Amino acid sequence: MFSRAMKHVGGTLLAGVLAFLPLLLTILLIIWLGETLHDYIGPGSMIGDWLRELGLSVVTSEGFAYFAGVAVLLSGLWFTGVLVKASLLDWTLSLMDRAILRIPLVGPIYGLVGRFAKLLQPSKGTELQAMTPVWCLFGGPGGTAVLALMPSTEVVTIEGARYRPVLIPSAPVPVGGGLLFLPEAWVKDAHLGIDDLTSLYVSMGVSLPAKLLAT
Repeated sequence: MFSRAMKHVGGTLLAGVLAFLPLLLTILLIIWLGETLHDYIGPGSMIGDWLRELGLSVVTSEGFAYFAGVAVLLSGLWFTGVLVKASLLDWTLSLMDRAILRIPLVGPIYGLVGRFAKLLQPSKGTELQAMTPVWCLFGGPGGTAVLALMPSTEVVTIEGARYRPVLIPSAPVPVGGGLLFLPEAWVKDAHLGIDDLTSLYVSMGVSLPAKLLAT
C-alpha cells in the first residue's frame, strides 16, 4: 500500500517536472547564451574594451561608454545593411571576400562561415538549393541518424563505391562541423527546411521541428 502511494506521488511529481521541462530548458539555454555573449562581448572582455573605447569617442562618462559604443556599432551595422540592400556595397564586399579567402588558414574558415551565413538569407535562392538538409544513417537504415547538410548533389566515386559529401554542423553554432563522404545509401533527404535545421542545432535539440515528432 505504502509502495503504491509512493509510486503515485513520484509519478505526479515527474509529470509536474516534465510539464515545466521545456520552459526550464529554454531558460537554461537563454542563460547559457547570455553568459557566453557576456564573456565574449560584455564589459571587461576584449571586444567590450574596444566598444568602451569607441563609446568614449562620443561620450565622456566611463559608466555609459560601453553602451554608447554598442549603440555606435549597431548604428554602423544598420547603415551598412541599408547600403547592402541598396546594392551599393556589393563591389567592395566582393573585393574584401576575395582578399580574405586568399589568406592561409583564415580563408577556408571565412569561406565556410560566409557560405553558411548566405544560407540564412532568403534572397540567396541558389545557395538554398545547393545545401539540402539530409539524414545521415550511419550503418545504413536503422542506424544512428544525424541531421546534416548536403552541399552538392554530385556523387563521388571512391575505390569503385558511390559516396555523397555531407557537412555535419556543430551545436549550438552550426557554422562549424565536419565534412564527411558517406556511402550514397546512407544519405536520405530529410524533407526539412534550412530554418528547421538551424533552429534544431542552435537550440541543441530543444526546438524540434514538428515534422520530426512521432505521432
